[in-house]
Amino acid sequence: MVRWRWLRSTSLYALLAGAVLIAATTAALWLGTSLVDAPVSTRQVLEPMLGTLPLLALFTGLAVLSFGLVPRATVVVPVTLGALSYLLESFGTALHWPTSVLSLSPFHHLARLPGQPMTLSAVVVMSAVGVGAAAVGIIAFTRRDLANA
Repeated sequence: MVRWRWLRSTSLYALLAGAVLIAATTAALWLGTSLVDAPVSTRQVLEPMLGTLPLLALFTGLAVLSFGLVPRATVVVPVTLGALSYLLESFGTALHWPTSVLSLSPFHHLARLPGQPMTLSAVVVMSAVGVGAAAVGIIAFTRRDLANA
């Protein structure tokens, strides 16, 4: 199999695995709210969970990019970026940091449901950055010398 096809299919499997985890979490959340008769609609369960799909695309793309450029940092780069982004959003919001700083975190661009709806621009930008990063990672991988990886 051609190297780029292998990485493309592996990346798609990673996306699929993440989507399955999100679906399972959504189903468990919906079941839990149903069992306790919580006043939560199905839409109120689905919307925030579906809002995490752009983050999945973004961080998968960053993992593929790091694999293509610096394979030994494949785990460190996306996990560190994800953790720092989450911490920035959590603590930065609590500490009332400026919006310009908070905007560096992709978590800041998620909707605050149910009060704030998802914006199409945030979904498109995060997904596009993830796809672009994955494409660059795949190109870098196909041109890389595997002996020095």
